[in-house]
Amino acid sequence: MTALRRTSTFIWDENITLMSDLKFTKIFSLAKHYNIVNGFTFVLHDHMNNLALLSVIIANNEQRELKVWITSESGAMQVLLIYINE
Repeated sequence: MTALRRTSTFIWDENITLMSDLKFTKIFSLAKHYNIVNGFTFVLHDHMNNLALLSVIIANNEQRELKVWITSESGAMQVLLIYINE
């Protein structure tokens, strides 16, 4: 739902529902079982009005290092999403 309203990359976690009127507690409860609790999502709205997403899950023990790397490589990640979508 967040990606529908954005064109830029965003960081998410299980608290993203606080920014929305919709509640996705069941999705995040299931995801938490697999340690999917935070990450980055890259957004692409293409020329045919399709929505494509590239999400990277960040494990708690990798959080700091991976956030730094993704932030520094976000342009390359966005290009990767465009390439994959084509």
